[in-house]
Parts: sequence; structure tokens; C-alpha cells
Amino acid sequence: MSTNPNPDLMRIFDFTAADLEANRAGRMSEREMQRLQNISAKQRSIELLAAVSLPVGMCVFLLFVHPSYGICLFLLFPLPIALAMLFLIFIKHKKLMSDIATQKVEYLEGEVKYWSGRAFYGYMKINGREFEIDPATNLELSDFMEHQAKQLSLRLYFSPTSKKVVSAEILR
Repeated sequence: MSTNPNPDLMRIFDFTAADLEANRAGRMSEREMQRLQNISAKQRSIELLAAVSLPVGMCVFLLFVHPSYGICLFLLFPLPIALAMLFLIFIKHKKLMSDIATQKVEYLEGEVKYWSGRAFYGYMKINGREFEIDPATNLELSDFMEHQAKQLSLRLYFSPTSKKVVSAEILR
């Protein structure tokens, strides 16, 4: 049912033929685990920077607008937002680390029903399940999707908890 790995999908999702064989067997390759760890560390750094800088910026703005309120404004508005952002970052990172620890990969076959591209993040929907596509992959995948038939069927391999796509193949 599957064909040889598509070179465009291999480049876009950054996987090798050996990675795809491991995925077909239901597991992550060592290379994929390392790549997901690198992605997690990079995303966590960016998100932590945002979680700190956004509330600090809000606090500076509020202190500039209402200097008499002082620390009260920080405790009432920016601090809870920062704590909520940090909690969400922790949950997202924990899901990815759980996937790396179990080394499991699942797959889903079906027609790509929905695609949102060219934005910061993209989303694919196959058989009612949605998969987030990171910004770098999103741009390349969006170009790829524009040149495909309207009814493109894929087998998408992904980590089960975080729903990170690790590889894909076109079904004929």
C-alpha cells in the first residue's frame, strides 16, 4: 500500500529511510528522539522568554500609566498571566518528554481534509485529528501542498501524546 519514501516529505519533515522503517515498526529512531529533544529545548527557551518578557513589559507599561499603584498592578495582572504561561509550557514539554521516553510512534492514514498554511504555525487535519506543524516545516509543507492533487492521502507517523509529526508517506 505504501510507496518508496517521498524525497520532498523526507526533506520537509527531516526524516531518513531508516527513520521511516523504525516508524513503520511503531517506534522512534535515535535520530528522531534527538531531533525532538532539540526541538523541545528550542521551543521551551522561546516560550520561557515570552513568559517572562510579556508580563515584565506589561508591568513596565502599567507602572508608566499608573505609577502610584506600584507592585499591586504586577501582582493583580501580569504575574498570574506569567504563571499560567509557565504552567502551559511545563505541560507541553512534559508531553514531548513522555513521547521520547516511550519511543512509540503511531500512524494515521487518510486524506488531508484541512490545511492552514503560511501562518506562524500550520495545522493538518486527517480523519478528524489535528496536527500542529512547526513554523519552519509549515512554510515548506505549504509550498508542497499547493502543488499536490486536491485529494492527497497520507500515512502520518506521529508521537502519540504530543502529536508531533515525525514522518509521512503518500498513499496511492
